[in-house]
Amino acid sequence: MPLKDTAARLLDEASSDVLVVEEEHPGFNTVFIEPSAESLNLSDEYRDAVSPVKIKFIEVSETQNCLAMYPINTLPGHARFLRPKYKQLESIALVGFDFSVPESSNDVRGMLEVLPSGFVKDVSYGLGLLNDYKYIINAIEKMPAIKHLVIQKDGHTSVEGEFYSLNFSDFEILRKATNRITTKYQGESSRDKWMFAHNVLLTGIDAVKYPELTQPYKDGTIFKLVAANGSKSVKLSEADRTAAVRIVDANKREIARNAPQQLLRLRNDLEQASLEVLIAEYEEMLGKDLRESRWQQLFNDNPFILNLAFGYPVVKIQDQAHVGGRRLSGSGETIADFLVKTASATMLRSLKLRNRELPSSTKHPTGATFTRPPRIWPER
Repeated sequence: MPLKDTAARLLDEASSDVLVVEEEHPGFNTVFIEPSAESLNLSDEYRDAVSPVKIKFIEVSETQNCLAMYPINTLPGHARFLRPKYKQLESIALVGFDFSVPESSNDVRGMLEVLPSGFVKDVSYGLGLLNDYKYIINAIEKMPAIKHLVIQKDGHTSVEGEFYSLNFSDFEILRKATNRITTKYQGESSRDKWMFAHNVLLTGIDAVKYPELTQPYKDGTIFKLVAANGSKSVKLSEADRTAAVRIVDANKREIARNAPQQLLRLRNDLEQASLEVLIAEYEEMLGKDLRESRWQQLFNDNPFILNLAFGYPVVKIQDQAHVGGRRLSGSGETIADFLVKTASATMLRSLKLRNRELPSSTKHPTGATFTRPPRIWPER
């Protein structure tokens, strides 16, 4: 015969909801929750119920050493009142924890008090995992077939049919790591709030006495970002890309000293990427009737093209340079598109690109090839 006890202390002092403990067979009892008429009247689904409503809440089997809980929403008036708390998961079982079969509501209360850390231990909150660990449930529910989570002291974490078996040691690792993450970001949140208040209330009044506070750099931040993504490319915003370039520029000497090979590879990769973009732009410009000034700007922005034109390194001194003698009449002056010198500084040379063509096939050290146009740009 079922034992029926008032569970006011489990729910709240004013509640008339009850727990019903029923023996299914020796060593196996089921605990039901029976909401009060007042609670049911607040629910559209159960308002017109004529008989007591019993919802299965807990099952305990001594022979299988298993406690299975069925997390439900116990908030009267909620749209999902008495329905499963989770979107997909129907039950959470604990196997190997040596729970005794409860015979009364007091036994149920004592049993819940010794649930492992991370579990709701108050019937009024519908059992299941504490809200801080909802991400464990969310991750498991990404597998559409899973309806039951089994946390067991023995055995390996595995999936079979509708059951996700999670080793208790793995669960503890997840729980403790989640706690560390929560503590970390709570601390960072408090610091950010303090900095924001300081900058608005103090720096805004006296920036000299109360200089603006900024978030200090944490060693390993960039490493963690890159390591977390493995070989995948990390997509950065424009602001982050600009900041990354500034970081490399500010640390270029240390990188050259401590990691010269990495810096050389970075330089080659950047040259390759820049050249690919430039070739695409160059080919696009060839198909248009552009003014000389547009081509002049291209070569100004990418002076290494001049090296390709000569086949040996040159240094640009000036563009649009006056290199000819000017007569009293104002005639006779020559304006070179570029004035360059060799790296050894033994020769100065003026260059009129409209009168000089690139080699028909120019190889860059990165392997990219420039194919010359019929003429660099039209005559003036």
